[in-house]
Amino acid sequence: MTKHVLDEKDYRRTMLANETKCWEKSNHKLVKNEDDYKTHIEWKAQRVKRLQELYPNTGPYPHNEEWFVKNNLMYDDSIE
Repeated sequence: MTKHVLDEKDYRRTMLANETKCWEKSNHKLVKNEDDYKTHIEWKAQRVKRLQELYPNTGPYPHNEEWFVKNNLMYDDSIE
């Protein structure tokens, strides 16, 4: 699970840097792109689907990835 937490942080930083092109002002060029995170993105989709099965939406807020992260369920090792 720790790997996925780190992958998510790295993925978000990389995508933000690609959007803002902040790397253009330095001599550093990003090595990774969205394709490099394909496995992590697939894992997230499967994880959200599984959590939606375990925690069906019974309230006004959609049980999506953001909701599971906010409620500390997305990366909880104790949940299968």
